[in-house]
Amino acid sequence: MKPRIPNLPPGDFEQVLTQAPLMVVDAVVFRGEEVLLVKRASEPFNGYWHLPGGFLGYGESPLVALNRILRHETGLFLKQAAIIDLFDLYGKDPRGHLISAAYVVLSHSHEPKARPGEEVGWFGINDPGCQPFLKYHGEIIARALLRRGR
Repeated sequence: MKPRIPNLPPGDFEQVLTQAPLMVVDAVVFRGEEVLLVKRASEPFNGYWHLPGGFLGYGESPLVALNRILRHETGLFLKQAAIIDLFDLYGKDPRGHLISAAYVVLSHSHEPKARPGEEVGWFGINDPGCQPFLKYHGEIIARALLRRGR
């Protein structure tokens, strides 16, 4: 039987964020020397570029969450993923103490498509525009490049 994933009211979710570390997944999708970023259309960080990523739901495995989030934010389907590392984000994200499982992702070859109100874009790895809103996203991209052998 699949566990029920509870939807918490916003106030309860905020309380959970302050009481215990939460798990997130982040996806690094490369196309040659470019990386895929998503422009946020909601708070926090409305209008800033970030790696596709988000919170695990209750009862979800990291790879199931990664596929769900990748589809939701970019329209891409996960083909293959390799973990880069776990990142302890305590003090690095205003939403609380997060632990990120970051993955290098291979997706099906079609072009990404943003969800309504958001944008997706390919950024050159050395392009000054490739500055995700959270410093740790830059660290994740750098570690992904090492893993990929660049």
